[in-house]
Amino acid sequence: MQIFTLFASLILCSVQCARADFIDVPTYPTPRDLSSEDSSVPGAWKDFVSILDGHLQQNATTHDATKSLAGLENVTFSVGLFSLHDPEATTHQYHYTSPQIAESEHGTKRVDADSIYRLASVSKLMTVYAGLLEMSDEDWDTPLTKYFPGLENVAVRNELQDAPRWDIITPRALSSHMGGIGASGIVADLLATLLQVALSQNASLSGPELQAAVDALAAHSGLPSVPIDTLVQPCAVLDCNSTADFIDSIKPYPPVFQPWTTPGYSNLGMFVLGQVILNATGRSYTDYESLYGNTIFERLNMSSTYVNGPTADDASFDRSVIAGPLAGNFEFPLNAPTIPSGGILSTLNDLNKLGISILNHTLLSAEATRKWMKPVTHTASLTYSIGAPWEIVRYVSPSSGKVIDIYTKLGDSGSYSAMLGLIPEFNAGFTYL
Repeated sequence: MQIFTLFASLILCSVQCARADFIDVPTYPTPRDLSSEDSSVPGAWKDFVSILDGHLQQNATTHDATKSLAGLENVTFSVGLFSLHDPEATTHQYHYTSPQIAESEHGTKRVDADSIYRLASVSKLMTVYAGLLEMSDEDWDTPLTKYFPGLENVAVRNELQDAPRWDIITPRALSSHMGGIGASGIVADLLATLLQVALSQNASLSGPELQAAVDALAAHSGLPSVPIDTLVQPCAVLDCNSTADFIDSIKPYPPVFQPWTTPGYSNLGMFVLGQVILNATGRSYTDYESLYGNTIFERLNMSSTYVNGPTADDASFDRSVIAGPLAGNFEFPLNAPTIPSGGILSTLNDLNKLGISILNHTLLSAEATRKWMKPVTHTASLTYSIGAPWEIVRYVSPSSGKVIDIYTKLGDSGSYSAMLGLIPEFNAGFTYL
């Protein structure tokens, strides 16, 4: 009997401990003051600014606090905070203009909170946000073959190797990088590059001779032989003129994983998701300005956020941060199917509005927002999970063991990087461009 009582006590203790560990709610009330003298945030921000100034204004590379900042003096950036409950939190901003931008032939010569940066993959967050506002749960869980019947034959051709399971992959899978499809499609495939190399060496090659040349280049690079007909698309992704052409262009690309196996970062998946949302909402192949503009930008007064960047005759062009050559860097093909993955441009002030709208449930209901801001899957790191398309960092306080989830979306493309971070427990966040 004593053994039974002891055993029962252990079970009850374990259950109570487990229940306590499962509850992930704010420990304290959400902070309402991030800007006054009564808050500790201004002091911390002042220390942060002091470190940046110490390096950027004096280039003090020998001091321990600034050694890790070596090279930052060559980077133009804007960083700032925002809070749902304290509008004055946005006064915590820091802007730095590198010599390259200060002397640039085009765009702004001095950055501030209204300077226009390319967002790169932060665009993915806006794509999913727009989809959540425009599509039903049923739409999100509908296989892609229902949206694009041209994928049906590809999906059943070979369930294991040749083609992604388009009959299983859903928009929800694409939004969280769980579709199992490749990173950027055939446009970034090394074997496709080898095909181009073979043709550049001998443009007259075709058929078996071209296959042999590609095989030789592949073998030299330690890569397997792949039939060249799987490397030839009806159009390059940026040059497709219709949804049908775009879908045909992605058919040959093989899967990396089976759907819902493990997260695999996929720009191509976001290209496809953008097309799904356009399809589901009755928009045309390139109608991204309507998708983002009507759904998000206009409703949040994000007047400095663009699907297609400002051109030289646009007044906003003079506020644009243009690093390096204008063509192929700041400029981007108009309405390309790559826009949902990385084609949007914005400012620090506008991204603050976006972040606050999510925390405030301005556009999306509170219930839908709570469902959205959850992990979909985990990674090999205990402190890093994946959402749709959130990149979730779990910070563990070394003193208390308290866990704080930081919902971020990062972007990095060419000369541009960006980050939007939300801390739901604090109803606050930060932006970096």
